[in-house]
Amino acid sequence: GSARILVGAIVNREALCRQLTTDQRVDLLCAGTNGEFSLDDALGAGAMVDWLTTDSSGWQLNDGAEICRSLWQQNVGRSGDPHRIVASLEISMGGRNLLRFGMGSVLSLAGELDRFDCVPNLDISVWELR
Repeated sequence: GSARILVGAIVNREALCRQLTTDQRVDLLCAGTNGEFSLDDALGAGAMVDWLTTDSSGWQLNDGAEICRSLWQQNVGRSGDPHRIVASLEISMGGRNLLRFGMGSVLSLAGELDRFDCVPNLDISVWELR
């Protein structure tokens, strides 16, 4: 029942959040890994919640949003220090998997805060739902 589905990550956080500021309700859904909670997703969601709540915009956060924001602030901080972002991603299951397969350089790309100014919009009308 969503009006639109946008795709966001650490790399397009600000671009995504700018589009969300006019919405009355926002649901951030994390993909997870194999049906499990994923720290890297929670950090991304926390980055978005942190950006959205930097002013007194009146967002009412549920516990999940509060937890994600706390994870972001404790692990990275408001400055968005790139070294702290990568270090946080490295300890996540997804990050450990990438490191194990020799793809650790991907983490510095995935953790590059606000690298892109585009926001993909998912059109589920083209999918066949079963």
